Amino acid sequence: MSVRFNIIAFAFKIIPFRHTVIKKYLSLSSRKKKYLRSSAYPFWFKKKWNITTNEINGHQVFQVEQKENTKPEHVIFFLHGGGYIFKATKHHWWFLNRFLKRLSCAVVLPDYPISPDYTQEEMMNMVLKSYHQTAAKYGSEKIIIMGDSAGGGLSLLLVQQLKKEKANQPKKVIMLSPWLDVSMNNPEIKKMAHLDPFLKVDLAKMAANAFCSGKNAESEQYSPIYGDIKDLPELSIFIGTHDIFYPDCKKFKDLCLQKNIPLNYYEYPKMIHVWMLFHLPESKDAMKDIFSIIE
Repeated sequence: MSVRFNIIAFAFKIIPFRHTVIKKYLSLSSRKKKYLRSSAYPFWFKKKWNITTNEINGHQVFQVEQKENTKPEHVIFFLHGGGYIFKATKHHWWFLNRFLKRLSCAVVLPDYPISPDYTQEEMMNMVLKSYHQTAAKYGSEKIIIMGDSAGGGLSLLLVQQLKKEKANQPKKVIMLSPWLDVSMNNPEIKKMAHLDPFLKVDLAKMAANAFCSGKNAESEQYSPIYGDIKDLPELSIFIGTHDIFYPDCKKFKDLCLQKNIPLNYYEYPKMIHVWMLFHLPESKDAMKDIFSIIE
């Protein structure tokens, strides 16, 4: 492990107040929360790329295109993480900047409604409309749905819903440290939870309860691992072994093997949650593999 990686992992371990902060955040009124929520891109982003926005159901959709490139080869339809309760962060924009620098591509980031102020149905409705809008503009055959953490789970929920609607599917789905089962009931999680400096089981359950509105977290509506995984686009998963979502990613891999469903599965020893989003030497290895899937 690099020195930078060890410093970041240690920093996460010594933040003792996250539980209190998230609990207070969830208890705030919608009016107060809006001042803490922002998916806005960094100030320098607009200098490098063409950015347009439109609204769906009152929520913004960011569309980023390379200057003088009106016909991108790929479209990254990115669903950000944040436990379904937080908006996109600057780390997400920095991550997406790598694709815009490397590929002939456009990026679409739906600023989807989040819990607990909106239901899963409202969230999915907005994301679906955003996807159909993107497919109408660029063609579904160019779209790569990508998401990290909760956004990784939402990516799989999205293509499962597209299948139900018999709509045109994207080219690929890339899930980065995905949250596939929000129930957190896998007994293997408890055995390895101490290895994860980033996520804590009790915090994940707090976010899951907000997302599910107190309903059954093992429903396929919330946890895509319980949904239909046959006849979906090409699926890829990136996961580290020091991530509390690792047991469910392994479980999903086994399900795919049992059902003879192709899955590109990338497992990285000792990596933490969404490490590929950070500026780490270890992130470069994951980025090489992600680019190889796309190119």
